Amino acid sequence: GWKDQNVYPDFVAAKGTNNTVNKIFVLETKGDQLIGNIDTLYKQQLFELCNKYAKEIDAGEFFGQEKEIKFELVNQSTWKNRLNSLFNL
Repeated sequence: GWKDQNVYPDFVAAKGTNNTVNKIFVLETKGDQLIGNIDTLYKQQLFELCNKYAKEIDAGEFFGQEKEIKFELVNQSTWKNRLNSLFNL
């Protein structure tokens, strides 16, 4: 369940080719009614920080090979467009 300052992402997705994963997405979804509330703002700031540090680490240490890791908060009204743009990068 929900606890203040805890983050339990809704989805972890992967993208790759030929049975090789080269991108990992950590996704948190939010209903439009939650945009701008304290929990959503906290998670947005946390994911920005995670994205900053994900660029600085060697993901090969964790996954055995280099992978791009992206943390993303996705709003209910824009989820289809947002996921399409993420997976088409």
